Amino acid sequence: MENKFGIPTSIGPPTYISTVGEGTLEAPHALNVNLEGHICDENTTTENLGSGETFTGNWQDTLNYGVITVGIKSDTDSATDGLKVQWSSDGVNVCEQDVFTILSNQGKVFSFGPARRYVRVLYVNGTSAQTSFNIETRLSKVYVKPSSHRINDPIVAEDDAELMKSVITGQKPDDTFDNVQITQGGNFKISLEELENDVSEDSNTTLRTTTIVEDEYGNVTRILGDNIFKGALITIPVEHHEIHCGDSYEFGHIADLGNGGVLDVLIIVPNEGVTGEPGLQQDVKQYHFKGRVVSEFEANVQFYEDTEVSDNGTGINVYNRNRNASDYTDFLGVYHTPTVTSAGTLLETNRIGSARSSGGQATRADEWILKDNTIYLLRITNNVTTDNYIDVHIDYYVHPGI
Repeated sequence: MENKFGIPTSIGPPTYISTVGEGTLEAPHALNVNLEGHICDENTTTENLGSGETFTGNWQDTLNYGVITVGIKSDTDSATDGLKVQWSSDGVNVCEQDVFTILSNQGKVFSFGPARRYVRVLYVNGTSAQTSFNIETRLSKVYVKPSSHRINDPIVAEDDAELMKSVITGQKPDDTFDNVQITQGGNFKISLEELENDVSEDSNTTLRTTTIVEDEYGNVTRILGDNIFKGALITIPVEHHEIHCGDSYEFGHIADLGNGGVLDVLIIVPNEGVTGEPGLQQDVKQYHFKGRVVSEFEANVQFYEDTEVSDNGTGINVYNRNRNASDYTDFLGVYHTPTVTSAGTLLETNRIGSARSSGGQATRADEWILKDNTIYLLRITNNVTTDNYIDVHIDYYVHPGI
């Protein structure tokens, strides 16, 4: 049939040629295109491998293909990086390779875009001989979905992955959107660490987060919360807090010194292994020490370091100031009336008068951190001709504690 211009208004079905032969287009006369895939026999095998044996495929030209897919399953572990998908520009020399370790009885599928013109598969078996083995290499002309995982499947280092770069955008309370920024160090500007599984108990009005501080050495730590008072921030002095921790100790001694009499108190610090800058050794015990001496009349108080003795003298009992901390036993060796052969280096001298203290009773301004593995001497000398009543009271705490 023709129209008024003599042009046919219908034609017979056109023919087409595809990779599988000739045929006739059916209505609605759309053009059929057949892009056939290909199983690469040169890199496919089911032959079992013995211990340490290798399967080496042959180079396959990928010029007309868009995706190479390798499926593999073995009943034994491969050698480390045993699966090697190798790439070559000339079909002779290996230019690059993608390597994976295959675990027994865990089928895996890997997909690749052609990195070079030629590809081959090489597989090195582990130490156990196989009884079941399958490698299938398929070449496709068009894109296929890469290997994927269920959301609840664990991710392991041998999974293949695609490189993606994204910009994170967040919605603000005014319903506008901003891109999330990071710090110069490449971190999110705000990092939250939840104390429990739930973020909040009050509809996200308050986030459960930890507060951190940084010390003078750049070490970051959390602000302490007291477990006795249900997480309240510790605002009491550090030495007071150490009593709660069971790391605070005290001892005392009373003597009545005659004219020119001398009382020597020996303090022996154990060897805890302190070396270098003490602030950098957060795990080594150090002894924070403060003494208080009260005299009835005038007396002289001296504090020496690196003392030498031939006899320690008589022991003085030391007590933990938290009486529930029975297992905390960081006791200094403390003695009175030692036999001193060398007083050592004088650190401090105080002259005290009637009913006056050598240090404050409500402060630790005179605190000393004692040197590791060292002997100290506290010497009190009566400066009056009459008997002088002397009260020595010492307290110290250990940080870090037990």
